[in-house]
Amino acid sequence: VAVLSGGVLTVVLARLLDPDSYGLLFLAISVLGTVKLLSQFGIAKSAARYIAEYKETNAGQLPHIIKFSFILNFGTITVICVGLLIGHEFLATVIGEPDLVPMLRIGVLFVIFSTLMWFVRTILQGLEAIKPAAIVHALDRGSRLVFAVGFVLLGYEAIGALVGYILASTIAALFG
Repeated sequence: VAVLSGGVLTVVLARLLDPDSYGLLFLAISVLGTVKLLSQFGIAKSAARYIAEYKETNAGQLPHIIKFSFILNFGTITVICVGLLIGHEFLATVIGEPDLVPMLRIGVLFVIFSTLMWFVRTILQGLEAIKPAAIVHALDRGSRLVFAVGFVLLGYEAIGALVGYILASTIAALFG
């Protein structure tokens, strides 16, 4: 579902958006993806490692590991997103694309919810809950297709597509 909907989304957005909007959308997603890497900080993978280690020997530690890693990840998300909110205009200027400013401003939500979705999915994998982890991933990618294309068809152009990405991550994170 994830691969198919990702391919369809790319083709449909390329057909629906004009070249400037399409380029702006994927420039924003590239920048926000890099920012998202900073907000993840490897916390979910470290937590999943400890979950896998303690699951058999001391399962009572799992709630503490999950809670601590969530709080830590929430802290990194907060720091990175505050930095993005403060510096989004500067970042757009450095990149040389002033039309990127509103995308980066809204993109703070993309960073928050896509990082949380990644956290949930990785923790589920650490718990060896592979089916729920796969459902979270498929839900994110499938709803991304529906929402991004839907908002573009409603006339919201690249901003609408980005909002579709945000809604998809939000739904998948909440489901997870």
